[in-house]
Amino acid sequence: MSFDAGFDQFAWLERIPKILKKGGNLIIFNDWENMGDIAKELRKQKIKVKCLNHWQKNNPCPAEWGRRFVAGREYFLHCTNGG
Repeated sequence: MSFDAGFDQFAWLERIPKILKKGGNLIIFNDWENMGDIAKELRKQKIKVKCLNHWQKNNPCPAEWGRRFVAGREYFLHCTNGG
């Protein structure tokens, strides 16, 4: 069982417009497979999705080396609340 089993990927996004100040920035790291759905939800909340970017890892952890390629980057969305 993973540490985030049962976590709702989208429920917390509804709170962002109330928490993020006008002109504030938000960075969301997540699995690349979820990024499109997260961006759609943020747009529904009137949060501007500026870009999808990645953090290139120079020395990624070799977890599960024998079963799959090691992820050498992590993806994130850069978002703003206007301003």
